[in-house]
Amino acid sequence: MRRAETVRQTARQPMVKRQGAPPRGVPPGVTMSSLAREGSLGSILYQSEIITEDDIRAALAEQQATGCRFGEALLKLGIVTQEDIEWALSSQLNIPYVRLKKELLDRSAAELVPAGLARHHQLVPLIRVGNELSIAIADPLNDLAIDELARVTGCQITVSVAQADEIREMLDLLYGEVEGAHTLGFSSQLFSPEEQEAANGDLSGGRLLELLLMQVLRGGLASLALQPVGDAVQVTGRRGGRLLPLGQLAATYYPDLLRQIRTQAGIEATGEPTANGELSFPWRGAELRFRVGLLAVEGGDYVTLKLRVDEPFPATLAAAGISPRQAEAVRSLTGLKRGLVLFAAQNADERHRLLDLFLGEISTENRSVLLIGDGPGHGAKRFPRIPLSPARNDAAQKLIPAVLEHAPDILVVADVTDGDTAAEAVKAALGDRLVLAGVDLHDTAGLVRFLFTLWRRNHFLPAGLKGVVACTAVRTLCSACRQPHAPDPAELAAVRLPGLPDGFYRPAGCPACGQTGFAGRRYLLDVIPFSREVRELFEAADDPELLLAQLTEAGVLDIGPAGLELLQRGEISLDEFVASIVI
Repeated sequence: MRRAETVRQTARQPMVKRQGAPPRGVPPGVTMSSLAREGSLGSILYQSEIITEDDIRAALAEQQATGCRFGEALLKLGIVTQEDIEWALSSQLNIPYVRLKKELLDRSAAELVPAGLARHHQLVPLIRVGNELSIAIADPLNDLAIDELARVTGCQITVSVAQADEIREMLDLLYGEVEGAHTLGFSSQLFSPEEQEAANGDLSGGRLLELLLMQVLRGGLASLALQPVGDAVQVTGRRGGRLLPLGQLAATYYPDLLRQIRTQAGIEATGEPTANGELSFPWRGAELRFRVGLLAVEGGDYVTLKLRVDEPFPATLAAAGISPRQAEAVRSLTGLKRGLVLFAAQNADERHRLLDLFLGEISTENRSVLLIGDGPGHGAKRFPRIPLSPARNDAAQKLIPAVLEHAPDILVVADVTDGDTAAEAVKAALGDRLVLAGVDLHDTAGLVRFLFTLWRRNHFLPAGLKGVVACTAVRTLCSACRQPHAPDPAELAAVRLPGLPDGFYRPAGCPACGQTGFAGRRYLLDVIPFSREVRELFEAADDPELLLAQLTEAGVLDIGPAGLELLQRGEISLDEFVASIVI
């Protein structure tokens, strides 16, 4: 069956402002950006003089306390009516809002949509006219659901918004009630029947999320994942390098759990395939933070939760504990007037901070500097910036040639991971200017493989590259509670350590470390000027793995040896070494 084009209905519904709403005296153009994102429900209600700044603060506090959605918090506090919410949602998304009744249902339309798909994505088929299928959906930004529906039915999809509880009621009328459908359907051998009953009874997913976060801490898990697979969501954890099945969840209410996670982590629904945030969790008198990563897959979002361990990013490159050889390498790179320097790190925030540190240490007096992208350039020095829309992946590639018309002495590009953008950065560096560019790669090894691929595609000239800087963060174990650990022999063999330490340790958790099992984070650096010797190795290598081996033998890679030393001293776990250094 061919994949049909998906279209969205854009006709506005008649909008009736709430009667009796007192004027707030809102000046034109007020966006409340500090409290409510432009275009959000809160922003629209505020600009329509329905709620005040104090109302927004009260709703945000209720949202933080209970994990409910912003609109639900306004309703619970009696600030707005359901009519206000319906009007605002329709206005915000430019999509009609419908109140569902059984008279709206079309059995012939329902026959096109599998019951599992409809329940999984919380959508109701309303009517089919020719090749167009009209649906009501709880989350109109769920592009995966709409694309999947178009593929399965072969129809163009027209979207309206409806309440989740009304959608479930209509689904029961169309497809019949499902036994146990009005519980989360979570089952696990790890939790008591009482714990599972309490979690399943909270359809918002708040109690289940709390239970899962407790298991991360009680079980000493490195991470916990929610993985949509078919009609269920698998719950797994990682410990000691192994994947552990923890239970499973019915797909019916998974969107509610996702909204709970997004709300608490401050992640907005933008339609992007990936998103990240953080949520807080009280534990034994401490306020712990969890990193939340979302990846859009069929059936919802693939969610990974990891306990965050803080350590301030170094204020200078020297404060990162670099060796004398690295200090000399930094001096050679910060003294450059022309050429390309690339920066890689485990996440965008660390990569941008790395770029800012470098910018802070080079001389910019009487030199013009231009920034492309939103990440770098927030250090002590400030420069003109060209912001980029996240939806425009090719924007930097097209901007670089235009920016060169302004003859900057130093050009900073937040991300050149795309090969074509990297090629433009290389061309820019061939002129009489310095180009500093970030690459969305994990570590030095990934950066070397990236360069090797560019070179083979004739997108890169080794002579134009003056150096690379890479940063890897590792979590150090709490010395007060670390526990001895005997790794699986097969796991050890796969890692192929050059020398085994006297013993291995893993995190446990105690009051001294806030029950995290970690003392903090260490930042390890590779600073590699592309000298004539390094360039010759690069040009002579037949494959990237050989090049990495030669660079290691030449003694210019420091992250691997430094991580191995921490492992041998028992300061990091084998899991951390593998995840941060080996892979």
